[in-house]
Amino acid sequence: MKIGGYGTDHVLDIHGYEVKFTDLAVTLADVTTTTTAASFDSTSVVVAARDGILNTVSTVSGIGIDSSVTAPTVNSGASASGAGTIVLSAAQTLENGVTLTFAGAGKVATITGFVEVLKAGTAGATLRFDVEKLLTST
Repeated sequence: MKIGGYGTDHVLDIHGYEVKFTDLAVTLADVTTTTTAASFDSTSVVVAARDGILNTVSTVSGIGIDSSVTAPTVNSGASASGAGTIVLSAAQTLENGVTLTFAGAGKVATITGFVEVLKAGTAGATLRFDVEKLLTST
């Protein structure tokens, strides 16, 4: 039989363990992809992969990206898998094969922190972390 609940109070009630979580942090790894065609003073950029890029959230940087005002944002075309065209908030002139980096969203999240056991229960217990309560995907 499996019994569960959310939060440290439930860990104590169900398993007899008192635990404390500190310094929890989530960091997203930036997404990188390459251009598969040149673009000349255009907001449309053709890339090898759009996975992990998020419309209206992800910003782009890389060789040739003109970020003199602000880092361009992906307006549309992201939030899909495979190759395709993304539309940026500012026109760019890019060569074919340029590596672009997209910040603000991602495919890999690293969760770090500390777990301190303040009181041990009377039997072994497995604590599970429900990542779906913390992260969302589109």
